[in-house]
Amino acid sequence: DIPSGKINAGISYHAAWGGMARLDWSHVGGRWSDQGNTVNDDGYSLVDVRIGYKHKDMEISLFVDNLFDSEYHSHTYLIQGLPAATQGMPRILGVETRVTF
Repeated sequence: DIPSGKINAGISYHAAWGGMARLDWSHVGGRWSDQGNTVNDDGYSLVDVRIGYKHKDMEISLFVDNLFDSEYHSHTYLIQGLPAATQGMPRILGVETRVTF
């Protein structure tokens, strides 16, 4: 279950007044799920975004993981000779707060 390749790219912006934004993209290549290379799972790409505000040691941000709600398999395998898969995480919306001390 080792992908043919992985690539990640991201860009972030931090404004002098405390605003911030981040965009991340990742791609996982296709992979074979068995030793005989008979069960193949396609590769997939995910996009995550985050916007927020930071002041001194406090930060608050809104984020969306899997922005386009891509359907993918995080793991594929065989159970008693039959292909099976674990669905990847759907789109997740959230708010995060941090305090650093």
